[in-house]
Amino acid sequence: MESQETAMILQGLNRLTNGEHASLRHTVGRTMAEADGRALEAFYKAIPPAVKPWQQGRCFTVMGIACLWRAEEVSVRGDIVGMLHTLEQKRDTNGIGVKIRGLLDMRWDDEDGYLAAKLGRLARMLRAEDAGAMPDIDMLFSDLNTWNDDNRKTQRRWAQVFFQN
Repeated sequence: MESQETAMILQGLNRLTNGEHASLRHTVGRTMAEADGRALEAFYKAIPPAVKPWQQGRCFTVMGIACLWRAEEVSVRGDIVGMLHTLEQKRDTNGIGVKIRGLLDMRWDDEDGYLAAKLGRLARMLRAEDAGAMPDIDMLFSDLNTWNDDNRKTQRRWAQVFFQN
């Protein structure tokens, strides 16, 4: 997804009412099939027309994650994997690394939503740690769009960013 399209997603999210924003926030970690009517209404109000039908489930996940943060709170946007690596180093545990290893073995599936659920939990951890630092939704959306590619380029990048000293 191009940066301009991401800007369009952020603009769409900014146009939503507080209630619509909250309805998307409450869907973090769920699939579109599990979303209620209010969340679907908010999603389709905010989604740019450039998002293809096969990308909608991924976009739904990214938009929900973006709704964990309020635009006025955000001062920094970063690669979600790098942010998770920093958080693990700060906490001096290996728990996030275990979760990342598990993600690397999963495929994106709109039906079961398991990867979306795991990403949602990790995003909530980041939000709880720092309300001013938000994952770059452009990069996350791009990563999710290439997640199932046979070359596993995205998973290799995530592994390198997270595990390489």
